[in-house]
Amino acid sequence: MIKLHSLDKHPDIFSGLISNLKASGRINISKLGHGVSFFRNNTRLFNTHNALVMFEKDYSPVMYVPKSDVFKRHFLPSSNSSFCPYKGNANYWSLNVNDEIVIDAVWEYSTPISDVGVIEDHVAFANNQSEGAYFFYEI
Repeated sequence: MIKLHSLDKHPDIFSGLISNLKASGRINISKLGHGVSFFRNNTRLFNTHNALVMFEKDYSPVMYVPKSDVFKRHFLPSSNSSFCPYKGNANYWSLNVNDEIVIDAVWEYSTPISDVGVIEDHVAFANNQSEGAYFFYEI
């Protein structure tokens, strides 16, 4: 088991980041070959064997987790949304973890643009707002 506080510190994700920098496409998405759990304030927010990692030029890697593997009881609806010309319209949630509110820490593209359609039914956790610990394990 590996415990990390940043996705790009994982050797597989770091090598994917380097590969993406050399790739011609703007966005590359890979299946993470490990199981992963994410904890914040000693509370598990997800556990999955089916995470995807999005490598987008000029951005840090982002993990997309199937919504079915996320503990949604910690989600609070947000009225915020955004648009990305490469992914589509994003809807946000804030997190409520042990009475700590983290604003707009989770998002999803409910109808992503076809080039990134694989992230449909997945949510992403913001690297800069979802501080916690990732635990990677073999599957």
